[in-house]
Parts: sequence; C-alpha cells; structure tokens
Amino acid sequence: SSVQGLLSKATTELENAKKAAQSHTADLSKLRADLDAAKKADEAKVADTNRLKAEIESAKKAAAVHSDDVAKLRRDLQAATAKDAEISKLKSELLSAKVTADSSAGAASAHPATATAAATLGFVTQRKGVDDLEIIEGIGPKIADRLRESGITSFAKLAAASLAHLREILDKGSPAFRIAIPNSWPKQADLVVKGRWEDLRKFQDELEGGVVPKSDAEYLADAKPFGFVPRVKDKEDLTIIEGVGPKIAELLIAGGIDTFAKLAAAEQSVLQSILENGGRSFQTANPETWPDQAKLCVKGQWQQLKTLQDQLVAGNRPATS
Repeated sequence: SSVQGLLSKATTELENAKKAAQSHTADLSKLRADLDAAKKADEAKVADTNRLKAEIESAKKAAAVHSDDVAKLRRDLQAATAKDAEISKLKSELLSAKVTADSSAGAASAHPATATAAATLGFVTQRKGVDDLEIIEGIGPKIADRLRESGITSFAKLAAASLAHLREILDKGSPAFRIAIPNSWPKQADLVVKGRWEDLRKFQDELEGGVVPKSDAEYLADAKPFGFVPRVKDKEDLTIIEGVGPKIAELLIAGGIDTFAKLAAAEQSVLQSILENGGRSFQTANPETWPDQAKLCVKGQWQQLKTLQDQLVAGNRPATS
C-alpha cells in the first residue's frame, strides 16, 4: 500500500508537471507572438522614418526651387521698379518739355513788354524757362502743380480758361484745393499775357487772397433770401451748417475751427476727434457733410447750400435702400 501511495503521488506530480509545461508553452507562444508584433512595429517605424526622411529631402529640394523662384521674382520686381522710375522720369521730362513749349508759344504771342518791366514791379514771370503761375495771387506751389497736371501750363492757357473749368480742376483735388476761389485768375493771367504790369499790380491790391471780394453787405444780402444769416456779431455762425448746433459749434471753435473756410478744409478724422473729445453725447454726430456745406458758405453759393440741406436728414445724407 505504501508503494501504491507513492505511485499515486508520482502520478499527481506528473500531471502537475504536464500542466505547468503546457502553461509555459502557452506563455512562450504569447511571448513569440509579442516579439513578432514588436518586430513588425519596429519595421513600420523604420518605414515611417524612411518615408519622413524622403519627404524632408523632397521639401528641401522644393524649398531650393522656391528660393530660386523668389530670387527671380525679386529681380523681376526690381527691374519693373526701375522701369517705373524711368517712365516717371520720362513723363516728367515730357511735361517739362510741354510746359516749355507752351511758355514759348505764349511768349511769342504776348505783348512785347520786357521782363525788366515786370521785374520793376516785383514780377518774375518765368522760372527755369517756364511760366511761373505763382505770380497769380491766390495760386501757390501746389495749386500751380495741379493746374499744370490738368493742362494749364502757361499764362495764355490760364487766361483762356473758364471759371467752370478751373472749378472742376480744383474740386477734383484735395479739400485744401476745393476752398480756393479762382474768380480773378484768368483776368490776372490776361494782364500778364498783355504785359500790363501796372494794371496787374493795381488789380492784385484790390484782391483778398486772390479773390475778387464781395462787400459784407453783398455777402449777407445774398444769403438772406434763403434764410441764412452767416455772420452774427462779426463772427461766422457755424450753426447754419445743418447738423451743427450751438454746443457742437462751441466744440469746433475750441478745436480751432472757427470759420467756414477752416471747416471746409477739415479732415473727417479731425472733426471726429473733436466730437469724441467733447464727450459721449457728441460721439453719435456725423460730420460727413459739414465740409461740403461749409465750402458752399465760403463761396456764397446759398442756393446750392439750400438745395443740399433740403436733401439731408439732420445733417446726414439719407440712407439708400
């Protein structure tokens, strides 16, 4: 019986050993599977690494190509800029040549009064071989350039220009040009062409900033039929501008805009800044039309001002649907 017990124990141990062996075999199979999976993952990583390297190389090559393209474009741009500068120079030379030709033509047809006679009264009619339009009272360097750009390059052409044409040229310029009043320029230029220097000096002495002045009585009388009183106690009344009430007028005056001329020349950003500095109650005001209205006041164009204001709503242009 002891032998039988030993045999049974040995049989049990053998079965346990078999089970342990089977378990180890399963573990070994799992490890082999994990190892295979790891190898495949490594292979995939290597493949990804190689692919990324290839893409980097390709990107480097593309960048080199783009760099060449950018360099070429820069060279082309520099060449184009140089051509633009050359064209601008040629245009300037052409304009100068045209001005010289016009001046020569004007001089040929002008009264034979000499430059000495003009200089005696302080007039120098030509500068660098071209008619100096700045001897016309009311015309400064910028307006002179504006006139030349528009084809008025000589005293003869200015003398022949209509006021409507001069007004159109000025109105297409900056706000500073729009307040200029050219009503005396053709007559002054005509006196230059005819060499009537004494008459030109006398005429300019009568002008106010190059403008044939209206008397205060005429200015106020012209405004009255349209219901405007542009001056109160010798001060221009900004409240006739629709949208400008007494408080806003005070703000404008405090901001240095105390005349119609200054308001006509004011930039929208300046007006908006004055309103914003005045406080929240003024920030909703829209000054868009104020310079246009003021310009009409400067010119004494009361009918046009009335027509414009009839179209406005509280000083604003009506919204279009």
